[in-house]
This record gives sequence, C-alpha cells and structure tokens, in this order.
Amino acid sequence: MLIEDCINCRMCKKLCPNDCFSFAYVGVDYNDFKGAILNPENCNCCGKCVENCPIQAINLKNQGGPRCAYNMLDTNNGNNWESTGDKKDKSQEIKKTICETFTGTFNVNYLKKHSKQLTLDQEQFIINFANIAALSTILSASRLNSLKVDLKNYKNSSSLYSKYSKLDNHKLYTQGWSTTFNSSPNSNTALVSPKIINSNYQLKFYPEKNGETNALGLIKGTWLDHGIEAVLEFLEGYMRDTHNSQDDFLIDMHFFNALNFMEVYCNV
Repeated sequence: MLIEDCINCRMCKKLCPNDCFSFAYVGVDYNDFKGAILNPENCNCCGKCVENCPIQAINLKNQGGPRCAYNMLDTNNGNNWESTGDKKDKSQEIKKTICETFTGTFNVNYLKKHSKQLTLDQEQFIINFANIAALSTILSASRLNSLKVDLKNYKNSSSLYSKYSKLDNHKLYTQGWSTTFNSSPNSNTALVSPKIINSNYQLKFYPEKNGETNALGLIKGTWLDHGIEAVLEFLEGYMRDTHNSQDDFLIDMHFFNALNFMEVYCNV
C-alpha cells in the first residue's frame, strides 16, 4: 500500500516492530521520492506508526489490510486509530489555536528589531511557545495534554534560563528521535527529532546540559548551521568564563530560532 503523502521522515520505519515499511523512488537515479510503502501482511496493528506520523498520513483501518480493519472494531487500538481524518482535524484545530494566539499577541518583525528590549521572562515565554508549536506537529493531541505538567521554565539562576525549555518525562515525547552529539557533557547523549514539517528546524533534547537536566530547544535542521551555532556557543562560554563577557549570543540564538520557526509554522 503506497502512502503518497509521506514526507520521508522514516519515523514509521524506526518504530515499527515488524519492519512493515519500505520507501519508493522513481527516476533514473532514484532521486525522486514517491512515498512510503506499508506491507499489511506483517502488520500487527499496534498503531505506533499512526501515533507518531508527523503529518498523520497513515490510516491502518484502510491501509493495514483486513486484519487491522477487523481488530479495530472493538479493541483499544480501534479507539485510538480508527479515524486518521479526525486526527488531521484535531491537528489543524491545535495549529489554528496556537497561531491565532501567537499572531494576536506578537509582531515578529517588531520583536526581531527590538529584541534587546525584551526581558528574559518574555524571551523564555516565546521559546516555550515555539517548542509547544513544534511538538504539536509530531505528537498526538492526547500526548500534548501532558505538556501542561512536563514542560517547564528553568529557574532564573540557571545558565539555561531563557535558552531552553525544561521537558520532564521526555520518553513520552522523544520516542524514535535520533541520537546526536551533546557538547556538555562531551558525548552522543542528545536526541533530535525529524525535521518539523515545512521548516528547516528540529527539536533537540539534552538529558544533561551545562549542569542542568532535560533541556529542549529548536535548532536549525542542517549539520552545518547547527555546527556553526555550536562553535559560537562554545566560544561564548569560554569568553564568559575567562573574561566575564556578557552571555548574549546564546540567548539570541534560541530566541531567533523560535521566532523564525513560528514565522514558518504560522505563515506570517
């Protein structure tokens, strides 16, 4: 079964316990991506692919074959996965609410021009807002409800204050994310999401960062862009620690990543 709406994030393949997904390409050099292919014969209708697809492109009731359609009539899976259309409607409703609130409260161009006039609390609020918007594109509505408890601010005394959100119970949200480099401590302990749809941004989660835990922020979605930002972050920390310079760039980096993402997300 070909899923033409697929954006090739491969989250379904990472999470599928039975390796049901492959990917179709066309053209002489196979450079033209056509879509994901679901093999219903191996599917056990667990619903992990549906829950974690960032654009809700998978409908097991229709694409998973007769066994899934039958199993979803009376089981718990049926309650969760029967209507992908309903999930799309819910996702669009969430996005509409987020964007109406954001655009009704903030003017992105004004914020960029007058960023130095903002308080750290205001920057933290906007960073959290963008993180919620990004998470809403890759999580089910039911999981978003728990963010009311798990997404928090760092204390004003924290080195991460106004730079990241604090995300507790991260395994509820980061399932299927890839491991990547974490500069503090120097290890491959960080997790990165697939690219957020229609943007060049990803969410990056640090189990530990600069002596704190559970940091979440938006990064630019290419290794070069993020690598440059990481080098500047290191240099800034060195100048701060050795010459008592002001820690400005890292604040602006995450703040502007949040603003730029919200521009794309809300088409403003």
